[in-house]
Amino acid sequence: MLHEYSDEELMVLVAQGHKLAFDQLVRRHLPQAHAVASRISGSASDAEDIAQEAFTRIWLRAATWREDKARFVSWFYRILTNVAIDRARQRKGSSDIEWESIPDEAPIADVVVADRQTARRVQAAVAALPDRQRVVLTLCYFEGFSNQQAAEILGLHIKALEGLLVRARRTLKHELRDLLEH
Repeated sequence: MLHEYSDEELMVLVAQGHKLAFDQLVRRHLPQAHAVASRISGSASDAEDIAQEAFTRIWLRAATWREDKARFVSWFYRILTNVAIDRARQRKGSSDIEWESIPDEAPIADVVVADRQTARRVQAAVAALPDRQRVVLTLCYFEGFSNQQAAEILGLHIKALEGLLVRARRTLKHELRDLLEH
């Protein structure tokens, strides 16, 4: 029955301490939260911790959420992106950033190696972007949020978000220009 409730209706229950409503929110948002956290932090293993911390904050701060101030999705993803950015900043300078490997499905080893190298270059270029550009790129391109939704999540004016996207694309185009020439 709770699966029929909107996120906002579930949050009203969560604010009252309803654990099953919270479980429903977690089930509903965990897969995408994990993907967003992984892309922002650059670490698949950290993504679980990031998502868990974001959901813990939701549980602990449920009474502070106000539907008239922000939709649940915007509020949650703002918390998630802040946690992911903090974690990524802690890892900056660390050489142990993990990138998910591309499945080895190609029959020719040279093609597999080239694809992996290209994927790593792209991932490294995205990881090197300033935090806000990386987050905007992740939300809009990898996770499919509209520009308006991403702006709401990040508390930005739509024009500011679009400016961040333009700068991110320009930087990636410059950093990966040799790949684009082939």
